[in-house]
Amino acid sequence: MLELCADSEKLSKELVSSWLKSYMLSSNPNANQIARNTVKYFSEYDRHLLHSRPILLSKIQRFGLNISQCDGELAELLWEAYVLLNGFMSITPFVKLFENNHGISFGRQVQILPAQQQAQQSIPPAP
Repeated sequence: MLELCADSEKLSKELVSSWLKSYMLSSNPNANQIARNTVKYFSEYDRHLLHSRPILLSKIQRFGLNISQCDGELAELLWEAYVLLNGFMSITPFVKLFENNHGISFGRQVQILPAQQQAQQSIPPAP
């Protein structure tokens, strides 16, 4: 399991670095260095402590990424989507949702067993 986690982390760093260089930094002569610094910063768990922790735009802009803050109707729609999805995830067994531009969506769920049930299930029967 640890090897799977390490491989997943390595793959995500490679993909993000590649996407940054191909899209956000495509015309930047320092793309390799900026991508490397960005990936390193955002993947440091000890710095952020939480996957869902928001990061201020001012911190993101320090990396030289081509990014700006939206306003008006788009900002309101994004905030509404965040609030609705956050609420949905907190009251359902879903842990991840997938959607595409063809109207197809599905989700992953987990089943959480009460602690007492888990303990009983892991105790082998008496001989």
